[in-house]
Amino acid sequence: MPSHPIAITRTIYDPALKDFVFDSPEGRVMPNIRQWIDKQNPVIYWYILRVDNPSELLLDQWAIELYTHQALNITDAYIDGTDRRFELKKRERDPWSDKYVLSIPKQLGIPIVGSGARRIFFKVDINCREGLMHEYGISGKFIAQGVEAIDVREKMFRYSCKVGEFRQIFNNNPDEASVYAEKHLSTRYSSNSVQVFTNSFRMIHDLCKYCNSGPIGRMTFCTNSICCIPISKKFPRLPINVLTLF
Repeated sequence: MPSHPIAITRTIYDPALKDFVFDSPEGRVMPNIRQWIDKQNPVIYWYILRVDNPSELLLDQWAIELYTHQALNITDAYIDGTDRRFELKKRERDPWSDKYVLSIPKQLGIPIVGSGARRIFFKVDINCREGLMHEYGISGKFIAQGVEAIDVREKMFRYSCKVGEFRQIFNNNPDEASVYAEKHLSTRYSSNSVQVFTNSFRMIHDLCKYCNSGPIGRMTFCTNSICCIPISKKFPRLPINVLTLF
């Protein structure tokens, strides 16, 4: 099967960093992808591939295979220049990893033209809370009719937050939310700052209940809480946007 000089560039968008996990040359190859992410959904993880076809060959039937740990779930794909959402086919690759397949037949009319390129955006989710704060890799293969398959080098990243996870934990148990927050913030802020921040969770949780309760509930809250408000002359501040980590 003939070999063609097709180039594959890949990156991860990390909502905790609000930035991309670029190798040094990748940023130049993928301009303007932030605008697409901001418009679509900037608070989830995205895996982005760019396929460059410098040859004159028309790739009118192609596919992408992605391989990753079973803790991750690659749910949907979006191809730049189209309005369609594609569901990926999921298959077990081995006892520890899964394979996801995006297949584009020529009948869809989404070719990668000669001297052209396509960008593909994949939604990345995580299956369990225990999988947070671990390193993961996504690798794969680009396949096109009449062209030798091309390996997609593994891209490593840390999955550190899940949309809606913190709010759900906080609503159910503010003490568990404190442990969750300490785990996520301990590497970025001093232990004293994190402790002062998480110590407020119980009060905030009770305030939320107060705002949604009737007059008797509000009076009970005030009676129980008015003597419990901590006073500190040295209150370490965390950035306001720290909650975006959750």
